Amino acid sequence: MYVIELADEVIERNKFLKENPHYDNAKRMACFYVGSTRHTVRCRYNQHVQFGDPDMEGFDCACFSEPTFRYFRGRHPKGKTRGNRFVGQYHKYLRGRMFKHENPFETKEAAEQREEALAQELRAKGYGVWQN
Repeated sequence: MYVIELADEVIERNKFLKENPHYDNAKRMACFYVGSTRHTVRCRYNQHVQFGDPDMEGFDCACFSEPTFRYFRGRHPKGKTRGNRFVGQYHKYLRGRMFKHENPFETKEAAEQREEALAQELRAKGYGVWQN
């Protein structure tokens, strides 16, 4: 699991705002993306960032036994996604203190459950959060 802080401008996107109906723009609380991955957190962050660059067709992933070029959605023959557009466009940095103590998880399901719970906890505190 990982948390990426997003630029304040993301709250101006209707889709993001609809997911955060109780966000109080006057308080200027931070906005975050919460996700989980089988990649290293740094590799996954780089995927998101590079996905936001329209000139990039993919990225080199060295998380596993051999480095592999992986395509982004829309440019991938099987249509697989490799990044989130909000993170690609509005990323600031990883917020390690918010998640490092919880990794790794035993199963994908456990990571996804905790990802959703953390997103709900952050929203309840007034933060803007995107999680899918």
